[in-house]
Amino acid sequence: MAIKEFAKFSGVSPTTLRYWDEIGLFSPGYRDTSNNYRYYTPDQIIALDFIKVLSQVGTPLKTIKDMANDRSPETTLGLINQQERRLDRKMRELVETHSIIHTRRELISQGLLAEEKGLGITTMELGETLFALGPRNQPRDSGSFYESFAEFCDHANHAQINLNLPIGGRYDNIGSFTETPLVPDHYYVLDSAGGQKRPAGRYLVGWQRGYYGDFGNFPERLAKYIKEYELSPTGPLYVIYALDETCINDPKNYLAQICVRLPD
Repeated sequence: MAIKEFAKFSGVSPTTLRYWDEIGLFSPGYRDTSNNYRYYTPDQIIALDFIKVLSQVGTPLKTIKDMANDRSPETTLGLINQQERRLDRKMRELVETHSIIHTRRELISQGLLAEEKGLGITTMELGETLFALGPRNQPRDSGSFYESFAEFCDHANHAQINLNLPIGGRYDNIGSFTETPLVPDHYYVLDSAGGQKRPAGRYLVGWQRGYYGDFGNFPERLAKYIKEYELSPTGPLYVIYALDETCINDPKNYLAQICVRLPD
């Protein structure tokens, strides 16, 4: 068979067949010396299957060439095991990358929608959110969140928590947020494999612009809203930045979402 016919028969393009011939990996059964045309025999598809399978699983061509005339079930199994471990790592990386993309997209979309509506405080239904919770932060008198945040980052690195995912602050309750807004009781990461969850339900949700920990008059606005509508929020209060350095140049324009659950 001429190279084009064999390419259709084998599913390997003529360009690839020529390249494999040039590097000595897979040569035609016969070459016409008068015109240098390549010709292949039907039984060569069997030898080609070995190359196609190993190439499909990501084996370097040099390794395939080395094994072409010296392989056994044991060596092939060892190679496949090695490639499986490599692909497992790659799949985990892809899952993490997809999680970052999905989570960032959702937050930015929420932030843009909030901007359209005027950045007010309102009640709304929120879905379940999964996250990884950091250790309790120690009380700070320095007026800076950097020390506690550095300790959280160190914990996250040891716990293999991906810090490229959005990071937020979790306060035990509204009182804790009002008293020490700069340093939350815990930091958390929006990691679906984190083992913690903010349950679905009705929440009091507000928005505030500013750099990390700079909530301006938001605590007063929140207290006024709660009193005006006779609400009784309970449980933890969550802060997450929908618009941060990934999409905003000026830190003063970062946009935080603050939410706390309301009784059912």
